Amino acid sequence: LGTTVTCVGEVSKQVSSSPASSWSGSTNDYVLQRPIRGPFYITTQTMPELIQSLSRSSKRWLYVGLGFTCLGSYLIGRKLFKAVMVEWRKKQFRDAIRKKR
Repeated sequence: LGTTVTCVGEVSKQVSSSPASSWSGSTNDYVLQRPIRGPFYITTQTMPELIQSLSRSSKRWLYVGLGFTCLGSYLIGRKLFKAVMVEWRKKQFRDAIRKKR
C-alpha cells in the first residue's frame, strides 16, 4: 500500500452486466493484460529507471550479438581459407606431375 507501480502492457475494457453493481445495469472495468506481442512489465521502478535499465541490457545484447558475428565470420573465413589452400595444393601437385612427364 502506498507504493507506486509502473505497468507496461495492454489495457482492455471489460463490460460486465450485473444489475446490482450500478443503476444502469452495466459497469466498465479496465484490465491490464499481457499483449500478444510486445513488452509486459509490472515493476516498482519509475519509468526513467526502467528505461535506463533496459537501455543498459540492450547495449549488452548488442555487444553479445557483435561477438557472435565476429566468431561466425572467423569460422567461415577459416573454412574458406582451408578450402582454398587444399585446391592450391592440388594444383601445385598436378603441375609438379605434369612437369615430370
